[in-house]
Amino acid sequence: MLKNFESCKIHFLEFIFGTKVKKLHLFFFCVSTLLIPDRFILCNQDIDQNSIVVTSNWKASSWFGYYYDNGSEWIYHEDLEWVYPSSVDGNSVWLFLPSLDWAWTKQEHFPWIYFHKLQNWRYYDSTGGFYNFETLSWTPKEEFELELKNLGGGTGGQESNSTTGNNGTTDSNQTSNNSFLLTVNSGTGGSVTGGGIYYSGDTATIRASPDTGYEFLSWVGATVGDSVAKTTSVILDQNLSVTATFSLVDYTLELIAGVGGSVTGAGVYEYGKSVSISASPNPGYYLQNWTGATLADSAALTTTILIDQNHSLKANFSRVQPSLSITHGLGGIVSGGGSYDYDSNVSIIATPENGYYFLEWSGAQVANSSAATTTIHLTKDSNLTATFEANSTSSLSKIDPHEMVRRMGRGINLGNVLSAPEEGKWAPAATQQYFIDLKDANFSNVRLPTDFYGTRTTGDTSMFSTLSGTSADFNGSMDDFVVSSEYLDRIEEIITWSLNQGLITILDFHGANLKSEFLHTFNASSSDYIEPTSARRAADLVKFQSIWRAIANRFKDYPPELLFEVVNEPYFELSAQEMDQLNALIISVIRATGGNNADRNLILVGGGENSYLAPQQIDSSILASDDQLIATFHYYDPFSFTSSQKDQYDDNDWGTVEDIESIQTHFDTVKSWSETNQIPIYLGEFGADNVGGYNYGSGTLRKINSNTTGYADGGPDSESRLLYHQHVAEEAINRGFAFSVWDSGPTSNKTIHKRNDSSLTSNFDLSSFAVSSYEEPTVTVSTVVDSTTWVPEIKDAILNHGTWPGCYGPLGVIKNPGFECSPYDEGWSLKLVSGSTAEISNVGSSISRTGNSAMQIKVSSDLGYNKVLLENTAFVSDFNGQRITVECWIRSSVPAEFRMQLKITEKEGVDYGNKFPSSDIFSTTTEYQRFIFRHTVSSSIDAVQFKLLLGKTPATFFVDDCSAFVE
Repeated sequence: MLKNFESCKIHFLEFIFGTKVKKLHLFFFCVSTLLIPDRFILCNQDIDQNSIVVTSNWKASSWFGYYYDNGSEWIYHEDLEWVYPSSVDGNSVWLFLPSLDWAWTKQEHFPWIYFHKLQNWRYYDSTGGFYNFETLSWTPKEEFELELKNLGGGTGGQESNSTTGNNGTTDSNQTSNNSFLLTVNSGTGGSVTGGGIYYSGDTATIRASPDTGYEFLSWVGATVGDSVAKTTSVILDQNLSVTATFSLVDYTLELIAGVGGSVTGAGVYEYGKSVSISASPNPGYYLQNWTGATLADSAALTTTILIDQNHSLKANFSRVQPSLSITHGLGGIVSGGGSYDYDSNVSIIATPENGYYFLEWSGAQVANSSAATTTIHLTKDSNLTATFEANSTSSLSKIDPHEMVRRMGRGINLGNVLSAPEEGKWAPAATQQYFIDLKDANFSNVRLPTDFYGTRTTGDTSMFSTLSGTSADFNGSMDDFVVSSEYLDRIEEIITWSLNQGLITILDFHGANLKSEFLHTFNASSSDYIEPTSARRAADLVKFQSIWRAIANRFKDYPPELLFEVVNEPYFELSAQEMDQLNALIISVIRATGGNNADRNLILVGGGENSYLAPQQIDSSILASDDQLIATFHYYDPFSFTSSQKDQYDDNDWGTVEDIESIQTHFDTVKSWSETNQIPIYLGEFGADNVGGYNYGSGTLRKINSNTTGYADGGPDSESRLLYHQHVAEEAINRGFAFSVWDSGPTSNKTIHKRNDSSLTSNFDLSSFAVSSYEEPTVTVSTVVDSTTWVPEIKDAILNHGTWPGCYGPLGVIKNPGFECSPYDEGWSLKLVSGSTAEISNVGSSISRTGNSAMQIKVSSDLGYNKVLLENTAFVSDFNGQRITVECWIRSSVPAEFRMQLKITEKEGVDYGNKFPSSDIFSTTTEYQRFIFRHTVSSSIDAVQFKLLLGKTPATFFVDDCSAFVE
């Protein structure tokens, strides 16, 4: 051993530094002074024997090997014994401690020192101590712990721990006789403390510290105090080795789906894993965001989350709110645009300005593109355009009467409302909701009985003589009588409500004041009778004409879907001849007002005979004088049943074979007359009294002052009332008669619509009403409130029975437009060009849009639109200056394209030849859609022929319900 350490130290430092790196002198001086007291610098005598003498007092050996540099080999000095010099750059020193063997450091690492035997680093703290030289043990002070520095050994899973012996072999038990080596190792995922040299019997504290994302599992190897505690103890009675094991922490990922969707990706995952999560919105919803943790993209349907702890995430969904944008052209305004909940049925309204009428909706599919008020089913952003057209005075809107009657179809009367002396006196006042109810129920026309007499028209005729032969004394004019503009405003409001629902609207002159002031004056048996040649009769006729002139002027620019009915049920008072004269007068007055009235459809009836005989009384000269006329009749046969609430009628049941055959016979008579005179038929009224004489508004029997008891004396049974309405409606539709069933509200004798559209209505449920006796009325009054809209069985009976005839009316621009004639293709032919291939056939009611038949065209080639043509028969007529509108309902097996075309054959002259105006390209879907093409003829022509160009797309087309009209 070295006796004089100061001398050794000086020589050592001089040897290390020489004259090269003086600046490191202080660093090595501290290291040698503090860490290597002379009693712990040991010499290895055994090495001496095998070493090579290099120069005086020095020997060299390379058996220790190289550690961290190539600086030099081990050398031996007779005073210093074995020393490892510094590296070539002078910045590396090896030191020897008896208990820990060789250690190494350099300037940038100090006070960290690496001990080869421990395969670990130790930190020297001048204030906390490093090594107790008396006890040969580590003695850190309070709050001071030995630390490890991972510079390549001892942590992060490096489990080897050994020292090098003097013979060049590995010796893991090289300790002093009274101490033992405790080796503390760390598995992947953490670090450990507590390893070192301990006296026998010492208790060492060892600690395991998991890295982030790991958890401590247990100690394995030597026996410890608690193998599953991160901090525990071990007693040293020999050299021991213990290893801390760690594992990645499993964390729970909880995913919560808000209302409107579902989520995937929840589960248990190891720390550090990047997990993909997905949100799937339900139809009508979208993902608003994820909340609960930081994500790669909190608004993405599929995103990722890094697992670093337990997470609970929520996918928040919101209802899609598609927007509806509505634009319009000149001539009107629109409403209904905005944002709505997904899957909403949105009401849209187009309101024409004066001088315009609504034409159609375009841009997106709506419930009825030709109805001014309709609905659109919103599942995405949609754009709609409302088109209005100006009412022209030179080229008037004109719809053929047969086509008009076909469109009118099934309707209802707004009875006892506008025909009352005061609106609301006999039945609830009209509301806009009433017409919405009609449209929603699938009615297609409404009749508006309206009275213009009484206080609604000024001008008194009672001052004129009632004596025969005084007619010349009347020298007044229509200007002497004025219809209330306020009342006309109200009628106009109601008509607009109706037309906006797409309902064909009939303005019917009808009412109690009409009867007393005008109709009764024609009846010789009435106290109101006026001599036909009197001045009073002349004045009355002029007043009647004046009223119609005012009506016609107010509505002359309204579309052709508004019809005028000259007068209601005049045949009880006027003879056939008188009615012919009155019809002729009013036709002339209305036509003279111009506008659309020049071609407006007018509804007439004859005089002298009622019911089904009434239209047959119209003189043929009247029918021949105008081509825009429709004949009407009312049907209440047999009165003994339909008016059985009255004392004089007691027939409460109906429905025998004879009953049904009676209707058929009567209607066949009307149909025969209609076909002979080529005039269509409108059944303006029919119906039967309420079941048992019930009044929905009172919950008991209806009051009838003319009856002995003052109350209804019976009424139809429920089945008979249903059958009557069903068969009348069915037989009318089967013969091509449009109809309007009579309904006059909940307090009347004939109720179908209960008028709950009015806030003043209060109804009671029929099923809670009972009658024990009619002679002295004994009843169970219903007190159960009824808030329903319809008497449902009657509504269904009139709407769901009967089939419109396939071959109806005279030949028009399109022959057999509904493919209902026999054969189905009458008037149609398929033309194939340039090798194209297709075939036609008919399909039945399961595929047709309406009726029993539709046309099927299977196109298997794709050579061009005009290579497959479905052609109708040419229609011979000169439409110069008029507009032809054609439409068809079409669907296809797959989305396809087609065009409409008219072949115009011009008259011989400068522009003689054929022209082929065509529509834009139309796109079909698998659902029936209405397609419209319009063309204005600008020259004299001989004929027009309608065609469908179907050769572009291989597909199966289904065509139904074509129509055409000229205006």
